Amino acid sequence: MQRFPAEFSDVLTDDGRRWLYQGHQDDLSHNPNRSFMCMAGVIQPRFCQEAYSLLNARLYKYLSDLEQKIPLFSTWHMVQNYRERLPKVVRMKTIDMTSYNRAYQMVKEIGLLQMLDSESFYQFVSKLSGYRLRKKMGKQVLCYERGDYIGPHNDHHPEDPEASSGYIDCHISFAGPGVQHQYLIYEQNRHLTEMQAMHHAGVITIYRLPFWHYTTPLAVDEGSLVLDQRRWVVLGTFLFDKRDKNVQKWQQEVSRRLTFSESE
Repeated sequence: MQRFPAEFSDVLTDDGRRWLYQGHQDDLSHNPNRSFMCMAGVIQPRFCQEAYSLLNARLYKYLSDLEQKIPLFSTWHMVQNYRERLPKVVRMKTIDMTSYNRAYQMVKEIGLLQMLDSESFYQFVSKLSGYRLRKKMGKQVLCYERGDYIGPHNDHHPEDPEASSGYIDCHISFAGPGVQHQYLIYEQNRHLTEMQAMHHAGVITIYRLPFWHYTTPLAVDEGSLVLDQRRWVVLGTFLFDKRDKNVQKWQQEVSRRLTFSESE
């Protein structure tokens, strides 16, 4: 495979197409206590293998390091017991898609931008989230290697008026055969108790953000090729169409929770 297909629907299995056209009976809009859903068996296995090879061959050399270490002040500047404050810490690789540089041009050249901009990708995310979404979206390409991770964070953007009341992320994962495991740990009932395997090829995840979560360090099979020890993540970020009644219901639920928590 030299290019990603122009339409996301071309890579879906029968189940994936069924959800694209009919929706999902347990989408996020039907459950205010659920912020995350994960689907396997939605993307054709052969496409997953070819996409992983294409990303390695054409994009890996354009990746740049994304690293934020635990700052020393978060420990040694404490003045009270049990008052830890941990900023978002991370180690992975990413592609700079904020400008029309060579990396951006390569993402476009292999057809990845076109697939993410396709009508079927928009419809798929909209149907599975259960919300009407704005069509203009943000895009990212990430790559995890041995030991790469993201620490606890909530992806809340209170300073951004457009995203301050929540938004939807869709992640598509392409993991190599040398990846042993990587998990997403996320909150349920205000505790970090839920765990979802992310290391299977072709996993699709839908997030209704913000909520607390983190990604565990990528573990690899010893003796496997370095080329096979990566997990690529292609993602799109969608803002809500605030005219949608389901969006209004969700925002009312958030307000109710805040009022309840203040009375605790």
